[in-house]
Amino acid sequence: MTAILNNKKIETVFDHGVKQSEMDSLFGGEELYADYYSDISVDDAYADLYFLYEIRNNHNQAIIFLNRISDENYKNRLSIRCNH
Repeated sequence: MTAILNNKKIETVFDHGVKQSEMDSLFGGEELYADYYSDISVDDAYADLYFLYEIRNNHNQAIIFLNRISDENYKNRLSIRCNH
């Protein structure tokens, strides 16, 4: 289920077959589609995909999504958080 923001499709964890256990790790519990899509930005979606692929131990794919984040400060905070 791809989100639409300002007439632009946003790739999200739901497009990547996120499992319930991964949802628990990412969001601390069950995240509903409507709740997730009600307050998402492109950078937030890429951040979630970054963490999803870190959880899956696919660091190369995680870095691809990290590098898509346009806000450099946000990107730096995420990479520091994940590396500690």
